[in-house]
Parts: sequence; C-alpha cells; structure tokens
Amino acid sequence: MWLWLRLWGFKKKKDMRIISIDEFGKDHWSLLGYIETCCVDGGGKVNHNRMRTNENRNPSVGSGQSWKDEYSTRLKSFPWGSKDEKEKAKHRVAGHDDWDCLEDLEQAGFANLISYVNGFVHITSMGLTITAELRAHKANGGSFFNFTPKVK
Repeated sequence: MWLWLRLWGFKKKKDMRIISIDEFGKDHWSLLGYIETCCVDGGGKVNHNRMRTNENRNPSVGSGQSWKDEYSTRLKSFPWGSKDEKEKAKHRVAGHDDWDCLEDLEQAGFANLISYVNGFVHITSMGLTITAELRAHKANGGSFFNFTPKVK
C-alpha cells in the first residue's frame, strides 16, 4: 500500500510500536467496533472525521483538529479513576492515534486497511469473532475499557 501512497506524493509516517492484543484498551476495542459497523452499514468506509488523527503523523487524513498528547491511545492499564495526569500519561502511547490502532488491529488479524486516503477497511473473520464477543460483553453491561477477548 505504501508504494501507491508514495506514488501519490504521500510520505510514510514514522513507525510506531505495535501494541499487543493483551495491551488493547478502550481505543482499540471501540475502533474495532466502529470498523465492524462501517463494514456492515457503511460499505467498509470509515469517516476520517471520526478517527483520532495525529496530524503530525498522518497529515493526509487530518480532521482539522489539533493534536494533544492527551488524545494518545490509552492502554488496558489506563487508570480511569485517576486525576493524576502524570500517572495517566504512563498508560498512554504518546502520539499513537486511531490510524496506529488500525495498524495494531491489522497486525492482530482483526481488520485490514484497504485505502488509507479513502478510509476503506475490511473486517476479517477473526475480527468478526472478536466483535461478536465485544457486542455480548457490551450487552451485558461491560465497557470497551474492560473488555478481554476469550479468543486470541
């Protein structure tokens, strides 16, 4: 895919570390749920304006919203009840946005990014299995932040 983006004048963003499934928190699981919805109801196209986009890393798909470090991806260990910003920062991946989360979901085998520029995505059969668990978890009163998949 990056070959086509380079041909269109886009530069590859600096690599971000891949987050493991065991570290996935609210941002990863809510994005997977959103991707499923987009694939079922929206023809497999995400709305760029609904994605947390770090425009320093992803200038070609920016939503026009200025990036702040507090928007960075929250890991499973994120202390939701804490008011201590320094403690919260320890459980975020600085600069990591929804496009990075999508790369993590792709690495985990849950989704595929078909077109970065156009926002086309595909959910895999494993992704459908996980989102079925996620929906059941949410239907039983759970939240994205405390979801742990049974299937990995």
